[in-house]
Amino acid sequence: MSGHRWYVDVRAVFALFGSTLFAGKRPIWFGDPDLPITPTYIDDFATTMITLADEPDAWGEVWHVPSSEPTTARRFAELAGRGPLRAMPATAAKALGLLSTVARHGNQILHQFEQPFIVDSARFAARFGGTATDLREGVAATLRWHQRNPRRSLLPS
Repeated sequence: MSGHRWYVDVRAVFALFGSTLFAGKRPIWFGDPDLPITPTYIDDFATTMITLADEPDAWGEVWHVPSSEPTTARRFAELAGRGPLRAMPATAAKALGLLSTVARHGNQILHQFEQPFIVDSARFAARFGGTATDLREGVAATLRWHQRNPRRSLLPS
C-alpha cells in the first residue's frame, strides 16, 4: 500500500481535518485540539497489517500499530505548516451531523477527540520489533503525497 490516505474508519475525520490540512487550508478540529493524540503513519499501519497477516498465531489478538510519539492536533497542524486550527466544540460536530453525512459518520468516533487518545504499541514491538516512522517524517511524506494527488475537501473552507 503506497497511498498516504487515512484508514477507512477515519475517513470522516480526514474530510474535516486532513483534506483541508493537506490542501494548504486552515484545518478544522472538532474537540479539544490540545489533548494528546497518537497519529499513525499509513505506511506503518500497512506494514503492521502485513506483519500480522503473515503470523496466523497473532490473528484474533489485539495489536496496536507502532505510531509516532503522542502530540496534539494543534502541534500536528503546526508541523504541517498549516496552523492555526479552527477548533470547534464537539457539540458543533453533532449539530453538523444533522446536515452532513460525512459529519454524521465522524460523530461515531468523536469520543476519540474528547479525551486523550494514546496508543501503546509496546506489545507489538516486543513480539515483532520495528519502530514507528518519526512524526515529522510521516507528516512531510504525507504532504508530498497530497501535493502530487490533490483532493477537494468535503466541507467548505
